[in-house]
Amino acid sequence: MVPTHPQSPSPPSWTPAPSCRLRVFLFGPLQVWLRDPSHSWRLLDKHAWGKGRSARSVFKRLLLAPSRRLSRCSLEDDLWSSPDDALSLDKTLYNAINLLRRAIGKDLVLTIESAYALADQSLIWTDYDASQALLASAEQLGRTTDAALPLLEQALSYLSRGELLEDEGGLWVHGARLHGEAMRRQCRRWLAQIYARQGRLWLASEQYRALLEADLFDEESLRDWVGLLLLQGQEREALRCYETWAERLRLQGGSVPSWDQLNLVKSSSDMVSLTQTAEVAEDARPGLVTPAVPTCSIGGLWPPASSDPVLPFLPLSVGSPLWFVWQQRRIEGLLASFLERSDGRLELPAWAELRRRLQEELATVPPQDHDRDYAISRRQMLGALAALPLTTLARTSNGLPPVEEMLPLCAAANAACWQLLNSQGIDIVREILPRYLPLLEHLAQPGKSLYSLAARLAAEANRIAGIAAAHHQGDRRAKQIFSRKAVHLAARSGHAPAQVAALRDLSLAFYYDRLQVPSMLAHLEPATPLLAACPSVMQSSVLCLQATAWAYLGREETALRLLGEAHERFEPEGESEALPDFRFHEDNLILWTGRVYLHLAMRFPEKGYARQAWQTYSRLATIPAMATTPSRLQVEILLDETKTALIQQEQETFAYLLMECMHRATELGSQCLQEDAAALYRQVCAEDHPWHNERALKELTDLFISR
Repeated sequence: MVPTHPQSPSPPSWTPAPSCRLRVFLFGPLQVWLRDPSHSWRLLDKHAWGKGRSARSVFKRLLLAPSRRLSRCSLEDDLWSSPDDALSLDKTLYNAINLLRRAIGKDLVLTIESAYALADQSLIWTDYDASQALLASAEQLGRTTDAALPLLEQALSYLSRGELLEDEGGLWVHGARLHGEAMRRQCRRWLAQIYARQGRLWLASEQYRALLEADLFDEESLRDWVGLLLLQGQEREALRCYETWAERLRLQGGSVPSWDQLNLVKSSSDMVSLTQTAEVAEDARPGLVTPAVPTCSIGGLWPPASSDPVLPFLPLSVGSPLWFVWQQRRIEGLLASFLERSDGRLELPAWAELRRRLQEELATVPPQDHDRDYAISRRQMLGALAALPLTTLARTSNGLPPVEEMLPLCAAANAACWQLLNSQGIDIVREILPRYLPLLEHLAQPGKSLYSLAARLAAEANRIAGIAAAHHQGDRRAKQIFSRKAVHLAARSGHAPAQVAALRDLSLAFYYDRLQVPSMLAHLEPATPLLAACPSVMQSSVLCLQATAWAYLGREETALRLLGEAHERFEPEGESEALPDFRFHEDNLILWTGRVYLHLAMRFPEKGYARQAWQTYSRLATIPAMATTPSRLQVEILLDETKTALIQQEQETFAYLLMECMHRATELGSQCLQEDAAALYRQVCAEDHPWHNERALKELTDLFISR
């Protein structure tokens, strides 16, 4: 142990989790703080790493790897690209791992098959992961709200310590550093927006100044900074900032846009209008969505309907807060145009075209991983669209609006709810959907005008409500109730795909409620004669469920035959337009194919089905659809991978995947998936299970103790 010196540095203020044993700073000079038995912290001396840099390099490489895990080959390739011979390289890595284990603790460095992994953030805290978590939490609080301010300031204190991995080289470092720079830029930009909104002009200017110091070519930051100064009436200071930046850019050989090209000259009224619009988009709370007041008479929509079905675009940055405001207006304009063209007659071809266009517009809306900056604005926009029926009702004083006006609004609301449900907007769905669902069910009564179309929308809305209830509160019985209503309403609509979708959801309600497989099969049976009138992708989805049920019951031959038919009929290209209220993509096919093998593995452990399940799930990372795979589906697949690791008796892999399941289910806000992960944990912790005393599982106690 290194003796405590009176002038040795003390760890920064931080309250670690009780389970945390290391605190690692990767920005700036590497610092590793160890918690000793007295629960105080000491700085790990550099001599603890042994001679050379190999142990520290392996440590940092694993900390920056996805899930903190890398294969031996990847470690060797990244850290020692020009070895004398393979045997020497293996020995170097072996020695580095041993040194690392001696330095930080043997149990914190895991060996998983041909890979090495480090313990997660609950045991090894890093400023890099903490910064990501702080930014994510700030995003959940609105990014530029007062509540997000302390989180962003704390994140910046980590991010501004210095360059990420400043004393490391190699190609692998560059990608990590770029991500670190991106986090720092985003943190500063959000802080600048908060300070500007609070009227703290100097602090906002300092953030913009730092952004331009880091990247002289960042025109967006310059435009925001100068625009802020102009808004405050500081024209001279704004011009001075521009001229200073332009001179430095010229010295760097960059192309300098003129003042006019930056669109910095605006009238005061324009600037106030734009600022207020952006502020509304930034500050509105997802749970209290209030759509902007429209200005036209058709369904209370804005802008006025146009005879041109091609909706206009504004020259706005895609994904910016103002872009979401305009995208909402585009969709409302699409609805207004449809109402004007239909002239009170909702003919089925026109209706199908409307649903296709709605789906097309919402599919272009970020975020994917690279658009997370605007996740809250996206949720606000979708929430406002989901509230369109309520907005129209609130402005109607005498009875209900015409049914031909309400149904397109409800269709848009359902489409927005699907988008919210498949991301992290379950709470918004549960807030808004029950408020317009009774209206839809009222319009779906036989004898009313267009009741069959209303019944189809009401069935769809009940399916959405069932999924939201099951995931948000873990109420699987509520899913059965909503699904039964959906089946009844879909039958009233006379639309075969709507009926099959509702029956499929009802069968799933029994599958997820303690695997009531006979009931699952019983509710799939009425769907079989309807399949001929359905697109092939829907036929594939039903066959997958039937194959899964028979696999669970041990009917191996039947299950594999049905699974083969499901793959033969799976033709997703071009069919999504025909099914705007149903999703069954390649990631869904992977999930249910894996489940067939998983259930067969439980029945026939000697036949290698567990390996086939594992190989099936591994395909998910290689398909383009992964980028748009709903979060709920991703966690379900992760849970099935965890069950597969349990069958294969891969203890460390099981513990790691189970931890990931719980973290991601919690982030999603799905009580249902959290309960499923907790049930797996209880299974392996039971006294009659051979793993119940294993340390890797005991270390997860804090994560599951309250479940």
